[in-house]
Amino acid sequence: MEKALAIRKALGNRDGEASSYGELGTLFHPLGQYDKAREYMEKALAINKALGNRDGEATSYGNLGTLFQSLGQYEKAQEYLEKALAIKKALGSRDGEAAREYLKKALDIKKAVGDRGGEATIYGTLSALYLPLGKFGEADKCLERAMAIRMKVVDRIGEVSDLTNLGIVAHQRGLYERSKEYHERALAISIEAGRREGEVVSYMNLGSCFHSIGKYDMAEKYLRKGLRLSRDIRDILNEFKCLCQLTMLKVSEFDFKAVFLYLFQSIEKFDTLRGSLKENDELQTSLLEEHGTHPYKMLSRLLSSTAKPEDALYVEELRRARGLADLMATQYSLKEQITGSRETWCGIQNVIPREGDCACLYISIDEEFVRFWVLKATRAIL
Repeated sequence: MEKALAIRKALGNRDGEASSYGELGTLFHPLGQYDKAREYMEKALAINKALGNRDGEATSYGNLGTLFQSLGQYEKAQEYLEKALAIKKALGSRDGEAAREYLKKALDIKKAVGDRGGEATIYGTLSALYLPLGKFGEADKCLERAMAIRMKVVDRIGEVSDLTNLGIVAHQRGLYERSKEYHERALAISIEAGRREGEVVSYMNLGSCFHSIGKYDMAEKYLRKGLRLSRDIRDILNEFKCLCQLTMLKVSEFDFKAVFLYLFQSIEKFDTLRGSLKENDELQTSLLEEHGTHPYKMLSRLLSSTAKPEDALYVEELRRARGLADLMATQYSLKEQITGSRETWCGIQNVIPREGDCACLYISIDEEFVRFWVLKATRAIL
């Protein structure tokens, strides 16, 4: 490895140099040569930071965290492991196994220093990593352990978080009655503790439960409660989520007048939410990716099905264009021209007459549908 390091340094291969330092550090660690291991790991970290290699930086922090854990320097170990995990999250890393390893190491530290509250928090975080993998049993175990600790240390706020997650796990497993019980317990604690945002979340989760079992009246009752409360406390994100859930509920009831009403409200609310993040394009893009496409997709499909292909096309293009438009507006101080307001709709097909005697094919592909528009000088045809 030292020969490989020398060659990489001679070639000016900084990325390879960082990798060699990292490999040497992890080699000396199990041999008990901690000073040497730390020296190499810190060199790897320095190069990765200089190169802007965030993934390599996370790996270096993780290696240093493991090293300090071996030395019994738990605060230092926790600091590095938390930095590694934060970078992985910021990068949207798919490497869930690495994140779980960091958390398990952090869990060992919490146990060693007797931090029961921190131990419960890590169990809760671990459960969130198991969920997307469909490992519901593992998620349940972590949450039950977290709950047992919360009750011993009287952490009511943490208890709400665990109950909520247990409800989500039960829902995904099709155990709707159990899910409802968890969310009702979470709601009761939130009301008792005066946690109004937690109350909104419980109303939404209960609405989702009743929707899943076909009790639409009860679902609407809870979702409307969540909507009213979110507006009272100016919780724009959860207000938007309530509107989206009400939209889906009305689709199930085939009440398309209400569907359009809630869809336009949700798009308007999402525009407000985006506007509040004008100075942070990273957060704005993340918000758009996580929450922003669903109402636009649904609106475009509904407009297509109601013989309004021009409007459907405009909404589809709006969904695609707004992320780029936001970025350009931020970087080049341009006035934003894109809006979800119906009054501003002009239609992409207006471009075609200026192009002369031609036709264009516009294609939209998502998880469930493929749709085509033929754009002619006269109109868009779906």
